[in-house]
Amino acid sequence: IESQTVINQNFLWQQKIFGPREILCLTHHGYKFSSLLDTQYAQEIKSMLESQYFGMEPHDAARQYIANHSGCRLFTMVEDDGYIDQTNYNKHLTNSSNPDMTPVAQKLIEIPLEGKKRSHHTRDAPHQSFHILCSLELPSDIGEISSLRVSKRLGYQRSLCSIMSNRDGTFEMKPPFSPPLKSRESFDPSEWYIFQTPSGSKYCYRLENDCDQDEVQSNLSKHHKSMEEEVELMQLRQYEAQRNRVNFDLEITPNPQTKRINIFGEIVAAINFPNNDVYINYEIWLPPNWSFSSRDPYRSTSASTQTSKATHSTNPYNAHIQDKVSYFGFPLQFELLAPADSINAPRIYFEVKSVDWFWADRLEGYTSSTIPLHPGSHHMHLQAFKPLPPIRGQMR
Repeated sequence: IESQTVINQNFLWQQKIFGPREILCLTHHGYKFSSLLDTQYAQEIKSMLESQYFGMEPHDAARQYIANHSGCRLFTMVEDDGYIDQTNYNKHLTNSSNPDMTPVAQKLIEIPLEGKKRSHHTRDAPHQSFHILCSLELPSDIGEISSLRVSKRLGYQRSLCSIMSNRDGTFEMKPPFSPPLKSRESFDPSEWYIFQTPSGSKYCYRLENDCDQDEVQSNLSKHHKSMEEEVELMQLRQYEAQRNRVNFDLEITPNPQTKRINIFGEIVAAINFPNNDVYINYEIWLPPNWSFSSRDPYRSTSASTQTSKATHSTNPYNAHIQDKVSYFGFPLQFELLAPADSINAPRIYFEVKSVDWFWADRLEGYTSSTIPLHPGSHHMHLQAFKPLPPIRGQMR
């Protein structure tokens, strides 16, 4: 090692730090923005350059900025950048000395991926990724920077570390942390990451975990505890699903002195009422010794439908007549318990109302029906009646 450079720079998770190539490329007047993200990055770069080089053209300020930060510069790539470290795509998943690819595998590696070709199959994409890169051998002469026609020729760019955050709270880091230093006086290549630039210069760096070990152990214990809670919750859900399939909650043999009646019905429509915005209230009357089942989650003696505006529909018995129909499709579902020898039947009472312009209720009519107790499908057409209002109401 001829020289050693120490760069202290803190990065926050998903913090965007622009690299020299990005700065030079996004400030060029001829660059065509391919996405809204490029436009946003260009505005942020211009704001940064204006604060340091007021009055200069963006591209000239970019060249001056790069010249002032020559040598080595650290920057980042965040999840939205879609950056792919190409070093992950030059390795095979097999350690065979002579791996033979099938025709399908050969076709797969020919699929373009961000302008490159795959060399192996990849795992599912992580939840978020974060990359720390360095730009080396940057020129310090503005003239040399100006002579570059392609921004990719600006210095040498290298990925130092890639961190992938998974959905389960864990993360992966490539390459991993460096092994501990045995001695700071001697150089051991196995303790460093070493790479060589096209110009022949060699560089080495280390990745060290600088976290407090007590804090790391505390975070690990919290993570293990949360994972155990998730496992317990998953096991509980599996047990509940199994219970629903096996049905452990079957009732005991029904009481022969009691009969159970399940009713599934629907309030379909109200026909030929004079006003719009019609709705229906209903109430169920049960004979003595009748009751709703305790297992019925919908048990209620009364309820109301939604308000419905009337539409015109052809009369099914006379095609020349147009009926004024307010459709509801309101479901009725309840379970009743009754004595086995009961001959009485429950009744359901309906009250038809409408809403006027001032949101006041108007009575449209009353009707009722006995609930059929024999099994099967039943269609009921009920005639409603409307009592006459008193004299004062008629005069009003």
